[in-house]
Amino acid sequence: MAAHSPNNNQLKLKNCNSQEDPSELGVSDGRAHLHTSRLRPADSLSEPRIKTLAVDDSPIILKLLTQILEDLGDFDLVGTAPDGCRALRYTLALSPELVLMDIHLPHLNGLQATQYIKRFKHPPIVVIVSSDGSPSSMELAKLAGADGFVVKGVDLRDRLTGMLQDLLGAVYANRKRANGVLPQGQLGRRQANRGHSA
Repeated sequence: MAAHSPNNNQLKLKNCNSQEDPSELGVSDGRAHLHTSRLRPADSLSEPRIKTLAVDDSPIILKLLTQILEDLGDFDLVGTAPDGCRALRYTLALSPELVLMDIHLPHLNGLQATQYIKRFKHPPIVVIVSSDGSPSSMELAKLAGADGFVVKGVDLRDRLTGMLQDLLGAVYANRKRANGVLPQGQLGRRQANRGHSA
């Protein structure tokens, strides 16, 4: 029973052994372990950007996701993970509000990782970003607790932007207004424009 406790930082999973020691995260010096990109300090109240973790075993896809998030301007990429085991540990250590998760990952696949993440006390929004867009994969993602599903492809940028708008636009805009800050990024502007046109 304790092996699956979401509040236990020493998650004991069949495919996540001592190779993924939580002490390797390096959280004390503001950096996550291997395969993380530019980490930023926690957001200030005047800049309510959405803390995001990207999970994919392809450096090319991670770079693309990073670029998309930067272009949107509403997200702080607090880390990246190349496998499901690190996704769990980085979620515990970095407390992202959004996780972009691939399905086919080493050690622990994205659907399994999503199931565990959704058991956490304060789980983030999880969007599956996968090249496998089969109906069965989408159904399994839904059963795992994923909040959204985006298929990789030439239009990934548009698909992901639309999904994030649907899932986070209102939350983002409300948070901005609560702090007296006008929406600056594309996500916030789109939500503000949507409000004006209503």
